[in-house]
Amino acid sequence: MPYQATFAPFRIEAWSEQGGQVPTPASLQVIHRYWAAYLGCHQAQLSRPGTAVVRNGPGLADYHGATAFYRPPACVLAVPAD
Repeated sequence: MPYQATFAPFRIEAWSEQGGQVPTPASLQVIHRYWAAYLGCHQAQLSRPGTAVVRNGPGLADYHGATAFYRPPACVLAVPAD
């Protein structure tokens, strides 16, 4: 059976009504820096349209599979070096 991903619809208004907060530009910068280091890519690749394939970063050094990071319009696929 092929793998299937399911995504729940997300409305920022409903999230805010429940007490959620929208990230600030400063917090988004910290988040991008973390994920770029973890995946082994440049921060710009996390927001550049299209798909970037990179070697696993330090956070995935012991992982022998692929990791996909999808945040439209960008997709980063981190894969092992071997």
